[in-house]
Amino acid sequence: MRSPEILQPDQPATSAPDVAARGDVIEWWPIDRPRDSEANARTHPKKQIEELRASLRDYGQVWPILVREDGEIIAGHGRRVAAALEGMTEIKVLVARGWSEAQCRAFALLDNRIPLNAGWDAAKLAIELQRVRDDGGDPLKIGFSNADLKKLQLEPASTEPQLTGLSFSVIVRCDSEAHQGEVLQLLEDRGLKCEAMIS
Repeated sequence: MRSPEILQPDQPATSAPDVAARGDVIEWWPIDRPRDSEANARTHPKKQIEELRASLRDYGQVWPILVREDGEIIAGHGRRVAAALEGMTEIKVLVARGWSEAQCRAFALLDNRIPLNAGWDAAKLAIELQRVRDDGGDPLKIGFSNADLKKLQLEPASTEPQLTGLSFSVIVRCDSEAHQGEVLQLLEDRGLKCEAMIS
C-alpha cells in the first residue's frame, strides 16, 4: 500500500546533515516492529478503529506514526491497529531520534489533546458535509454521527426502513446511574432517540 510519491528510507529528503536526527525522514517498518506503549492513555473504541480502517482503504496511510528510537509508539497506536487489521505488512514511521524522555512523554499527550481544543464553524461545516453528500459520500463514514447532522440541521442518514404506526424499543440494563449516563450518551451520539428510566 505504498504511495509512489512517498520517499523510501534510502532516498534523501534533503541535503541538510541533521534531517535524520530531527526525525523528518519517513521510513517503512514491518507492521509488528512498532510496540504499543503501556503508558498510552488514549483509548480507541471499535467504532473509531473501523473509521480508521475505512480511511486507510480510501486514502492509504496519510500520516506516519511516531516512534521512539527503540520502536515504542509515541503517537499512532490506533492507526497501527487499523493498518494491521487491514492486512498491511508495512507501515510508515517517523523516528523521534534524539528526543528526551520528557519530550516523548509530553508529545504523546499533546498529539491527542491539542486537536480536541479546536472547534467548528457550524455554517461552513454544514456546507461541506452537504457537499460530501452531493459528491456521493457519507458523513457517517468520515467520523460524524446522525446526532451531529441533526445539530447542523441536516437530514440524518436513513439507516433503517421507515415504519409508520409502530414503535420498537430495546431495554439495556445498566450497573449504575453513571453507567446509564454513558450508555445514553453513546446511543444519542449515534443518532438514536433514547429515554432514561429507573426501575
